[in-house]
Amino acid sequence: ASMTTPRILLIGDSISLLREVYEALEGRGYDVSIGSGGPSPSLTIQRNAPDLLIVEKGPGLGRLERWRRAIESYRSHQYLSVLTISDRSHDSVERAALDDLSDLGSLPWPLDLEDLIARLEDRFESDDPTQLVA
Repeated sequence: ASMTTPRILLIGDSISLLREVYEALEGRGYDVSIGSGGPSPSLTIQRNAPDLLIVEKGPGLGRLERWRRAIESYRSHQYLSVLTISDRSHDSVERAALDDLSDLGSLPWPLDLEDLIARLEDRFESDDPTQLVA
């Protein structure tokens, strides 16, 4: 079966970090876009229709609760993997936000790109993309 190229949407407020992740993933053939944190997380997700959402939980991302609702609502009709990059923050509640929705886990700051890519390869190179690799 030919795998369609996974679509990855990057969300966050550290432009330099998002650009670094974008270049690394695009260089490996993923279809990557950077979404705006924007006023409407739901619209951002629907418009991009990603297979994977990578959320860098920086302080500028606004209320993560809105992202939670958007992810849950999108998942009610469409498969969506989530990976979070931990906020460099202070606050353990913020740091853990959304992690329960992250089937690919949460990566600490500073980001280890090799670890990120290894997780994506595990996830997307299984035969059936809706099945998580145990």
